[in-house]
Amino acid sequence: MDLENILVKKRGALRIIAGTAAAFTGISAFLPGKQASAEDAPKLKQPNFAEWHASSVKNTPGKEFFHPAHPKEEIKLSEEQFRLFQQRFHDEVFNLAQSGRYDLRTAKSGFVGAQEMPFFVSFDADERHWADYMKVMGQEYNRFIAQFGTASQGLPSPHFERLAPATNLARQFPGMIPIYIVNSFGNYQIATFRISQGRKWNEVSIKRDIPDLGASGYTTNWAFKDGLISVFQEGNPYVFVSTGKNPEEAINALLSETFHVIVRPFTISHIEKEVNANYLALRDGPLVTINEHMEEISGRWTLREEGFVHAVIQNYLKEEAERLGLDPQKTVDPFKGLRRYRLIKPVRKNIQGFTPADAYSAYRDIPEKLFAD
Repeated sequence: MDLENILVKKRGALRIIAGTAAAFTGISAFLPGKQASAEDAPKLKQPNFAEWHASSVKNTPGKEFFHPAHPKEEIKLSEEQFRLFQQRFHDEVFNLAQSGRYDLRTAKSGFVGAQEMPFFVSFDADERHWADYMKVMGQEYNRFIAQFGTASQGLPSPHFERLAPATNLARQFPGMIPIYIVNSFGNYQIATFRISQGRKWNEVSIKRDIPDLGASGYTTNWAFKDGLISVFQEGNPYVFVSTGKNPEEAINALLSETFHVIVRPFTISHIEKEVNANYLALRDGPLVTINEHMEEISGRWTLREEGFVHAVIQNYLKEEAERLGLDPQKTVDPFKGLRRYRLIKPVRKNIQGFTPADAYSAYRDIPEKLFAD
């Protein structure tokens, strides 16, 4: 049920009630008590964001698909990831041994490699509900960036599309953030192991899916320019946004991914400044040293950007929880325990007493204030 039609129905209901009250005015003159009036009509409550999400978004159907712009890629597993896959592989090997295929005392096994492939589930809402989705989420985006005051002037507006296998992700939308909506998405990680015994062998692929709520479609790169290192954004700054299993996920995904796009130019500027501060000491060394230096600094600023973006959004959602109908407990530190987001808590502490506009300006101009111990 979309907000616009709900409001239309409400206005219609109020007109009927008012008309009914007026029709019975003559009768009420013969009855004891107060004469009926339009003011006596019950006030119908407008649904909040959470109620709208539950009725119009949550149970929308969809189909899984892959996108050609994001093919399967070889990846390097972390130690923790490898241990998870290895345990599941051992379970598979045990099953093969139980069936008599292999003797575990003499069988040999080894790791072949790992791949990752993004998957998507389409958001198959009808046109009426899709129009409603764009309207409501667009309003929430505009309300969020408005808190940055004069800094919000000139910020990009949202361009919503439903992602499909044929969607051209290379299209440009000047002055806008392309936001591709899906029911859900994530990555399939596939690790392949081999078990052999004599002439018998099997390759065993273990697959697990890692869900996500939002992601961006661009990377950071660098090149030599005018005797210094130039850091720049490569690719079209589009984002994928999941509709979420609950309203807290839905609003968080939209605001965090678009806010990353907004502040990313500041992050790139900070990376470039720090890289070039140490460049003179590195320029006569091997290229690999500069690459390692870039990766170290870029990684540090990626963590800082994550901390800043989610600290600002958590503060905002805490303030807006009642209006939106959100569970306050689900808006505070939903990434607790994940190392990638370990700076959220200290940044939230450092921006206590800041207005949103102050925090935005600080990240742009004097970020050291936000990340001081």
